[in-house]
Amino acid sequence: MNYSKFFIITLLLFFITSLVSEAQFTGLEKGDKIRITAPEQLRGRKTGVVTIITPDSLQFMHRDSTFNVSLASLSRLEVSTGQKRSAGRGALIGAGSLGLTLGLIMMSTDESCSSEEGWCIDLFSRSDSFKLGLVSGALLGGASGAIIGHFIIRDRWKKVELEPHTIVLHSGKRIAAIGMRLRL
Repeated sequence: MNYSKFFIITLLLFFITSLVSEAQFTGLEKGDKIRITAPEQLRGRKTGVVTIITPDSLQFMHRDSTFNVSLASLSRLEVSTGQKRSAGRGALIGAGSLGLTLGLIMMSTDESCSSEEGWCIDLFSRSDSFKLGLVSGALLGGASGAIIGHFIIRDRWKKVELEPHTIVLHSGKRIAAIGMRLRL
């Protein structure tokens, strides 16, 4: 065998193995909590814990079941980066809902004075009643929503990308292994 062919084949095999070894997920390890979407293999979006990562597949636990998913079938993969509280979201929902509700109630129950009544003081117009109800409802709803949202804990999700050395097929699905046939 010619030394130049041997050198080229050795160099080529070294290059291919380095590409395959780098064709893995960044930021994903065994034991990580993931949220995965693979429409060809799974029904809906599943959340679970990674048990095994191979160059072409991923195994995870979802409740009491174990799922094996090929990387080629992934449409979305996210990893949990921790947890966060929902106080801000709760404050916005509470302020908006209670503010509008109380504003509409105060506007609809506002009665103007009539000339037939003897003694009557008309403090607010209908628009002023709505504004007062909106502001007071937004303050009360925002405070109560923030308190309730503080006790609701959610996961933070970060989308996981494959390394840039992976091959993307023409259909847009990713694979993490490289195959090549050599003729001598």
